[in-house]
Amino acid sequence: MRGRRWTNWAQHETRDTEPAPPGGRRAETTMYRKTPEILGRRNAGAGARRQLVLDQLCRPRTQTELQDRLGMSRTGTLHLLRRMAQEGLIRPAEKIGVTRIWERESP
Repeated sequence: MRGRRWTNWAQHETRDTEPAPPGGRRAETTMYRKTPEILGRRNAGAGARRQLVLDQLCRPRTQTELQDRLGMSRTGTLHLLRRMAQEGLIRPAEKIGVTRIWERESP
């Protein structure tokens, strides 16, 4: 026998019983935080992501650090970094095991 079907999530027993704050959704239901450090694919254009990478590479950083700051997937971050390297903006400084460290290209 199947369980009861819910018509919406507000009726689900594991859902919070507190009403949503006036004029907005709960903070935990938003997928991406709109902060300067976490831009994500849905919150910023390509130019903003590229500028964030260049700003963050004031010192060499690992790919994981950049991925966390961008809020992007591993493959999306790698694709962005490789395109920027192809354009001569950044370069992979070194690779230690499977960790790649990126830095700005010297002007």
